[in-house]
Amino acid sequence: MECAEYEVSEVSRVGWPGDDKVDLRGNSLSIPAFPALCKRRSYMRNSRDVCAHKCKSSNLTPSLVCRVRKARDNIADQCTDDCYNGPNGSSSMAVDLKVGFGARSNGSCGGYRGPSKGGIGGSASPLLCGAHKCSDIPCNNVRVSPDAQWPPSSIGVLHDLDNYVEINFADYRPLYNRIGPVMFRTSLLEGLYSPAAELRLTPELRSLLISQNSTQRVVYNAFWLPKQFPKIALKVAVKSVRDCNMRDGRSIKREIGCHLFIYQKLVGASRDACRSSPIATDDWPTSEVLGYYLDKKNPGVSVLITRKLFGPDFFDIIRSECSPRFASRNTPLYELNKLDWCIIAMERVAQLSELGIRHNDLKPDNIVLDMYESGGVKRVDVKVIDLGAASMEHTKEFTGGTSWYESPEQKLLEYYTKKHHNSKRARTVDINRASDAWGLGQSVIEVLLGRRMVDHMRPPFGSGPPELIDPPQEVTEENTDRLWWDRDEYWTIPPRVWLQHIRSVLQMDSATQKFPICAQAARYVFDRLMQVDPQQRASVRSVAEGLRHLAKCEIAKHI
Repeated sequence: MECAEYEVSEVSRVGWPGDDKVDLRGNSLSIPAFPALCKRRSYMRNSRDVCAHKCKSSNLTPSLVCRVRKARDNIADQCTDDCYNGPNGSSSMAVDLKVGFGARSNGSCGGYRGPSKGGIGGSASPLLCGAHKCSDIPCNNVRVSPDAQWPPSSIGVLHDLDNYVEINFADYRPLYNRIGPVMFRTSLLEGLYSPAAELRLTPELRSLLISQNSTQRVVYNAFWLPKQFPKIALKVAVKSVRDCNMRDGRSIKREIGCHLFIYQKLVGASRDACRSSPIATDDWPTSEVLGYYLDKKNPGVSVLITRKLFGPDFFDIIRSECSPRFASRNTPLYELNKLDWCIIAMERVAQLSELGIRHNDLKPDNIVLDMYESGGVKRVDVKVIDLGAASMEHTKEFTGGTSWYESPEQKLLEYYTKKHHNSKRARTVDINRASDAWGLGQSVIEVLLGRRMVDHMRPPFGSGPPELIDPPQEVTEENTDRLWWDRDEYWTIPPRVWLQHIRSVLQMDSATQKFPICAQAARYVFDRLMQVDPQQRASVRSVAEGLRHLAKCEIAKHI
């Protein structure tokens, strides 16, 4: 089995699923490489064998190409960097999607799903002010053929991949830290033109499509080619709407706005405080946005390009633990690694909360391990993806969510805004960052225990998630109390009763646990985050610190 050198921190922040021998005192050991957890996602190991004569001919330093799969040809002339110069005018060109579609097969769903699904408000930052003007394509001019293939043939395929040096994001960070997100001047249908970078689809048709959910939002594998270094290629995930419909387009529009808001806040704050950029230190809560095309009048043609993450999500980790082959990997080290991933996930959500962002759709599928190599050392980070339902913290508008992981107050907001369009009643719903603590708590508990509540509580085996039953539509003195909605008659199953069922079906208090260390952590999270009253939920940051202390105590027992 192939081996690699791993550097181990005090709580094994760089640990890998399946590691079975690590010196927790911080030494580097040879450890079996991480096996793929599922068919859809695999960690792409980058070869460290670099051809010396190609490095020399392309003027690349060994540090830049130490993680490339193959050394490829020269780096040519530099191009003018124009990332922050938006278009001078708006395009009113009619676009016919019936024309120019290739006969390319979508392929099967493989590899990491990538960021799949935020408008985000806030004051304008000088950093990006005036940079994100959008070309307008009139909605009534966009026509879609029902049987059209996607993506359109206006985006070429990188057939000559052997002529490029394929790098990972750790190598691209210095350049990204300088230029930031690139705004494309034309839409996907017109080739996504920018003087700073271009996009090419992967030539591997079977892995072209990363994911497609129940709507028309699709994510594709592609290569990011910065024109400043014409022979460098970086793998990215491209999200767009297959039929350019407005509903799915608004989700991508929110996500683009959320990514840009995060970029403004984090980079701006670090510059004001004269600190190292969070890009350079990889202290970023989600996958970085490399480029985008945003059309405010017709969001259905908007495109989001983020770096591709190489790693499984929390759902895949849970599923992998059901495999018969998993028994040999179940060790205290694996539990400590898994606990550390949960701690990092909490820190990422806390970052979003401190920026005033409410994710609204936290679940195991949207928390992803980010596996990469930096400085010759394999590392693991955790990212929160899918910001298509994100909003500002106190927004009284339902933007999306998953029923099994929605907090009671989020369900209340959904009931009044989406189902009954009662804006007056919706304004009385008290919702804030504590709503994310609920969904995050459930997700962390499930991955710690290796069990999903939906597998045990889906009808007819269980009650299903709690849903509202005809709560009052008018605001009266009787229902202005902060927790007026916490009454049994308003729910299919009262939230507090549902929490008791969760604790039971997940066997949280069982004397025999598959993961004893993680079970202790799961009980800690449940008691602090799974509270019906939002004001009784602890802050995500404080729970992460508590779990970090628990992990240190467990490490001390095994040293």
